[in-house]
Amino acid sequence: MRTLIITVITAMLPVLAAAGGPKPVKIYVIAGQSNAESRQSVGFLTENFPEYARLRDDVWLFTPAISSPTPFMGPKYKSYGVEHAAGYMLGDAVDNDIIFIRCAVGGTMLYDRWRSPSAVKRLGGPVGDLYDTMILRVHNQLANLEAFYPCYRGQGFELSGFIWFQGENDCCAKTQGFYRDGLMDLIKDVRAELGVAKLPFVISKINDGCWGPPAVDIWAANEYAAHADKNVVAINTRDLRSLCHYDAQSYVTIGRRIGKALLPFARTRVHVGDEKVRAAAQAYFARTAQPSSPQDMTSLKKGLVGYWKFDEGKGMTTKSAIPRGADGRLYSRPAGGGVWVKGKFGKAVKQTGKQSITFADYKDPVNSEGQIEQMSIALWARTTGGRGEYRVGKGTGQKLDKTSSNWYWSRNANRQGWDIRGFDGGLASMTGMVCAGDKPQVFAAVARDGFGGDGVQWRHQAIVYDGLKKEVRFYTDGRLVKIRRSTVTKPRKGAKTVVPSIEPTPLVAAPVPLMIGGVELGDMDFDFHIFDELAIWSRPLSETEIEKLYNGGAGAEIIPGDPFSTKSLAQLREIAKNDVDSNVRYRAVRAAADRGQEGVAVLLEALKDRSAGVRYGAAQGLGEMGRSMQSRALAMLESTDKDTQVLATVMLKHMGYKVNPAQTVPALVAATSDEFFDVRMGAVDALGAMGNWAVGAVPALLTATGDKEWWVRQSACMALTSITTPEVRAAMIDVMTNERHSVLWFQAAGRILKPIEQDPALRAKLARAYAVWMLKGDVWTAPFAARGKFGYAVRGLERYARENLPIPPEVAKTIRRVLDDPDAPLWPVNDKTRKALEGVLAAMKKGKGAK
Repeated sequence: MRTLIITVITAMLPVLAAAGGPKPVKIYVIAGQSNAESRQSVGFLTENFPEYARLRDDVWLFTPAISSPTPFMGPKYKSYGVEHAAGYMLGDAVDNDIIFIRCAVGGTMLYDRWRSPSAVKRLGGPVGDLYDTMILRVHNQLANLEAFYPCYRGQGFELSGFIWFQGENDCCAKTQGFYRDGLMDLIKDVRAELGVAKLPFVISKINDGCWGPPAVDIWAANEYAAHADKNVVAINTRDLRSLCHYDAQSYVTIGRRIGKALLPFARTRVHVGDEKVRAAAQAYFARTAQPSSPQDMTSLKKGLVGYWKFDEGKGMTTKSAIPRGADGRLYSRPAGGGVWVKGKFGKAVKQTGKQSITFADYKDPVNSEGQIEQMSIALWARTTGGRGEYRVGKGTGQKLDKTSSNWYWSRNANRQGWDIRGFDGGLASMTGMVCAGDKPQVFAAVARDGFGGDGVQWRHQAIVYDGLKKEVRFYTDGRLVKIRRSTVTKPRKGAKTVVPSIEPTPLVAAPVPLMIGGVELGDMDFDFHIFDELAIWSRPLSETEIEKLYNGGAGAEIIPGDPFSTKSLAQLREIAKNDVDSNVRYRAVRAAADRGQEGVAVLLEALKDRSAGVRYGAAQGLGEMGRSMQSRALAMLESTDKDTQVLATVMLKHMGYKVNPAQTVPALVAATSDEFFDVRMGAVDALGAMGNWAVGAVPALLTATGDKEWWVRQSACMALTSITTPEVRAAMIDVMTNERHSVLWFQAAGRILKPIEQDPALRAKLARAYAVWMLKGDVWTAPFAARGKFGYAVRGLERYARENLPIPPEVAKTIRRVLDDPDAPLWPVNDKTRKALEGVLAAMKKGKGAK
């Protein structure tokens, strides 16, 4: 199904481009309690409403704690709610793509958990946690559509409607007298905090149920709102099933009524542009932000046995932040080792699929008997909370048998060691082998409200394992959410559990590496986890220490990194404009780039800095923001000022795969023939960052391998290695016979050698190309050509000798030098290679193949 969706999306792009581009995505928010949740099986639709059972790749759903988008009736679309039929109706009526963002939690009240700021002014108390979570979630999704929504092409969005389905619990709690004013406050505040003054509201009245007289006041409040505001519509549900929840047929009917109510608004623009939405987001975050304060982290350095900041930003290794600590290696199965992205502090690592980081030299804090008595683990993460899981652990195990079907028990730590995992719905667990009784036994603990996420907001998790006190404590965002003192069991339905209740006594350590990730993340490409600031202690942390790590949401580094990361944007702007040291200005610019869109103004000013390094740093930061900066970069590329053109190429290079190749590739190809050397080189570098998206630039890149400037030639060779088509591989081998720098970059791109090995013709051609450089006999070029891929050169020489082709005498000196020093790094020689070289020497000695 995933392949089908991606294929359909890809096929649509040329059509959309020809039609002037896609229209803004229409966004609808669904909020309320259980009847606003997804409650019914899609099997009912398949059997009874086939018109609502077909794939809709133009209508998508984001659900709480599972931020990975789901197309209607696509993968992971397991149940439907009141929005389902409405989505089909709206999708048929407009040309826009449609996204529903669900923010519903069963059994909740408008009076408290959905209380909005205006209601707080009247009634006092705090703003409802669900109200704040909803506003936060919507702003986070809108600001990051490109990261979550695969159909997004920078077309913008339109907040088009709000669906409210709630009221039952206010009846039960007898707070219906507050409902009318609370509902009007909710409508006013949602519009204000989302930045859409006339946002349409559709209110679903609750059914008769068992609510009695209080329901009359709720219905009256719904009607009042609809009569008081022309952009509010109330629909009836009282003629449907009169119980707490509706049946499958009723949810289809309600969906049709919601769709009908939204159609008049859908056919017109509710708002144009997103300036007011973004301004509202800034105001919301300013209202909800908790001020951070400097923290004394001295105590947190005690017992610190592992700390990784993930600030490298490139490469496949992450360094330990403590002396003599274990470094981590990024691995991947089947492809890619993780992506470096903006972190809570500095940089972080984003994982999808089965990608992992392995810390081979990390050692658990154990006692003299090899047991872990106490340990704390803390990290910052952004996770979609989608199907699948994140994992941090150092354990071994196997799939559990059917009699112990506890789904949260880790198969990575039910024999030895420990494992921490997270799941959709905000669950977290710890599994480990404990020293209980005569033999080790499996302990498993789970905490709800453990570590969900929306994929955008950083959340902090800490787990404290205390085998001496026999407890595990789970903390999320600085708050204790659960203490576990025995194994949690969840037997199969109708079966008795055979898992005994185990206390968390000392753990049995496992002789395996520490690993992050390495488990499959769901069945869509949009599930991901981003990790930062992972730390492990050999002791239990106190609540005060965990609060220091969270620091009101701002976080605190145990070992401080770049001090610029803690400065305000205003401070960074002042430094970037006025500091006399260009290195300091550069660091301020890079720190501003880490603030995302908020730092754009600082970066744009820095493009005019007197220092080229500062200007390049600003261009890099703008490029890292992706497609939102593409139009600006292309406009700069057309400037008559050469420095501006170079900065444009730097921006496009750092956009990489985020650009629209149909627009950028032709512009960069034109720049490869510019008279100015830096423009040519920058254009070539930018094309190389686009990989296979730049396949249309191959002729220009091949031409650039003959550029008069060797820096351009070198960059062109490197760019070609990033394009993996068979034609490019063959062309690169041809380039090798003329351009010595191509040898270095060809060897550096080891990923393209494997397909060549599988093609006999290309393999022979490559061997001959390497041999050509060996045959030059130059004291520098010969070893240079052989470095790293000496076997190819040997095979080429064997062919020359076998076909009696001329071989210069200088080659014999090179071969003898190789044979006399087999352990030198440049000359890896095994028995097979030695025999082959000796054969070439023998042929030359006989005159065969001699010059």
